[in-house]
Amino acid sequence: MKHVFGFLAAYWNRIRLFNRNIRLLLISQLISGVGISFYFLFFNLYLKTAGFDNKAIGNIQALTLIAAVLAALPAGYLAGRYSQKRILIIAQISAIVFFVAAMATLNMALFLPMIFAAFACETFIRVVYGPFIMSNSGTTERTYIFSLTFIIMISGGVFGNVIGGTIKDMLNSFGVESLAGYRYIIMGGMLAGLAGTIPLFFIRPAKHEPGEPDRKIKLSGFAGWNWKFFAKASIPSGLVGIGAGMIVQFINLYFRDIFNSSDGAIGFYMALQSVTMAAGVLIAPVLSEKLGKVNTIVLTQCVSIPFILVLALTTDIRLAVAAFIMRSVLMNMGSPISNTLLIEMCRKEEQGMLNAFLSITWSLSWAISAWVFGTVLKGNYILSFYIAVGLYSLSAIFFYIFFRKSEEGTVACKSDAGLSA
Repeated sequence: MKHVFGFLAAYWNRIRLFNRNIRLLLISQLISGVGISFYFLFFNLYLKTAGFDNKAIGNIQALTLIAAVLAALPAGYLAGRYSQKRILIIAQISAIVFFVAAMATLNMALFLPMIFAAFACETFIRVVYGPFIMSNSGTTERTYIFSLTFIIMISGGVFGNVIGGTIKDMLNSFGVESLAGYRYIIMGGMLAGLAGTIPLFFIRPAKHEPGEPDRKIKLSGFAGWNWKFFAKASIPSGLVGIGAGMIVQFINLYFRDIFNSSDGAIGFYMALQSVTMAAGVLIAPVLSEKLGKVNTIVLTQCVSIPFILVLALTTDIRLAVAAFIMRSVLMNMGSPISNTLLIEMCRKEEQGMLNAFLSITWSLSWAISAWVFGTVLKGNYILSFYIAVGLYSLSAIFFYIFFRKSEEGTVACKSDAGLSA
């Protein structure tokens, strides 16, 4: 009990340091996450019901990720020059408008460009988050902010998954045609997500530290950017991204095709995963203070690998759900820690570009995994899990090699001496 109170006290002390802008961002994320989670829960199932096979679904997912790749560098550049508040508001509203427009039709000439534009706008939001948090936090509370940002996003997804799955089953019981039901739920969730932009309007400009210059990134300094660090940050991310893409993008189809799970059951599995994942991410900052950021990231990633093997080998739905949950908890525990570590090692004006390169790497890796799953593996879930195991292992090895000395106090983008090749 003493340890529990100590844990809660440590968290409360860090949360008290959060400034007004960070709190508004967290509120925005929670509200938006509830509505937008309907899309991530049902989009693949919507496409499947509309008559698309796994190959076509994989290609559509790949297209959305290509949109993210193309938008990332402009987003990173703008994040280093202009108001992050304005970028967040415009991007979030635009993304939702394009999502709603896409769900209004299955005409591919309209559907594909709208989905493409929606994910391009969503990329601006993702790229700006990191620099925004850095501008509005100190080193003491920063890892906790990244973790709580992740937890808030997950919490929104929990409510969305439970509500979405329940509503879909209710619509089925009322005789609503399945395709129309998916469309109504996704569009309704997106419209609800607009409310999440309201807190963003109350964000105030971040205050600079005394004597801190207001640096802005310049294209003329392109050659001087720390490309070596960007590459070392991107390689482990790309490897784990391809592996994760083999699992996460198609896990709802896995449960439907392998275990014949209902929409409500799949929604429950996703919600249960989100709850346990939030608990893991909540613990992660405290764990990183004891073990170090790099050790925590590598350890949690390695321990997740046996659970992927369970997904590949089991025919028991209970084991599959348990393995799915544990893999998600362990893999996502390290995500906010990694975000904190890499961004702290980067010069302020290059933080947006670092996020952009990481976003490009992640999106390309998911596009590759979507193409491989649909075209090369032809929807073979078991083989995709085995490939993911190999990629996770390589990612952990590279991350440790590159960053094992990064917590010795060296700032990588100022001096690369803190990295080991």
